[in-house]
Amino acid sequence: MDAPNDKMKEGKISKVSEAVSKTVSKTVESFSEAVSTISRKSKQIHPELEEIISGVFSYIRNRAEKKENILNIDEEDYKFFEGRISSIDNKLIVSKRNLLEWAFLVHDWNRQHIFEGYAKEAGFITTPVHGTLIAAHAEQYVLSYLNEINSLIDRLNEKNGLRGEKAIEKLSYSRHKIRFVNPLYLKRRNAKANWNLDSITVKENGLELGFYGTGLKEKEVIVECPKVSFNIERKSDVEMLPFYRDYVRKSYLEIKEGERETFYRCLGKKSGKQVYFMHVSAFSIASLLDLSSERTGRPEGTYASANFEFHNLPNPGIFEVVIKKPQSPREVEDKNGKNWYAYIFKSLCVQKNTPILTGRVVCYSPYKFNFR
Repeated sequence: MDAPNDKMKEGKISKVSEAVSKTVSKTVESFSEAVSTISRKSKQIHPELEEIISGVFSYIRNRAEKKENILNIDEEDYKFFEGRISSIDNKLIVSKRNLLEWAFLVHDWNRQHIFEGYAKEAGFITTPVHGTLIAAHAEQYVLSYLNEINSLIDRLNEKNGLRGEKAIEKLSYSRHKIRFVNPLYLKRRNAKANWNLDSITVKENGLELGFYGTGLKEKEVIVECPKVSFNIERKSDVEMLPFYRDYVRKSYLEIKEGERETFYRCLGKKSGKQVYFMHVSAFSIASLLDLSSERTGRPEGTYASANFEFHNLPNPGIFEVVIKKPQSPREVEDKNGKNWYAYIFKSLCVQKNTPILTGRVVCYSPYKFNFR
């Protein structure tokens, strides 16, 4: 991929030397030496780190130009950011205990994730890991990058004395699209995978990351996240009336104070106070399973992808989940010749009349339902 020219404000970039050379202030005496050093170092790091470093520095440069700021960025800033993102953990590890705890935590009683017999009946080798648990791990991975990007922005704002309207704005986690490609199975006691950063795209008001997860031995792609958005502002308002006017299910689910500890334990993290979006988004899937159970008596189903947009930060408490009536399903055939019905559901999660997230979930069922 080619580096952007001076007029380019959006696009994918991968050359550290070109991107960073444009951000280094012309007031730095050792300009040429700094760029040369950065170019040499860029050849020694993993290509995925090279790409994100290029993207982040180019985005900051673009924001500074828009605010008519002249940034003093030097090699130490580059080394600071490279060092921080180099230590980000890209491992996903799930234990059998985590599967049971997660089922209780998010009210996901899909028997395919708990009982091997039901899993094999559905065509799985054994019980697969919940897609929502994989999504929660994916969220932690991208938030690690977001935290380091915002740390760099704080560093550069302080270094250049930028405050108020002149300051480079920090970014927020605003959208996450995820596709479930292949199941992730427990092998012996654990299921393991690696996250791989695939792309970074510079936008006028933020960044988009693309990444995927692979099994450790087979290198098989488990999940793809082609669009994860970090924006200056979230869309805090959403038109909720269409959901309430034409819904097929409404549920009330709670995140209790003590349940946050279980969430963190399922992800192998130290306990904290934050309620994460993927904890709340899992309630949309749980509501769809309840809907399936009501119609068929079987709390089972397979979801292929989910696209969530985040509006306001969640807190412990009760969430109202509204599932809008879907359009007529589309009939599809899998690789084994089995027929399925593909449904597209739109969901809304609300807390105290405040929209937390909206979602679009694509799922498959062997049954054709008439929701009209």
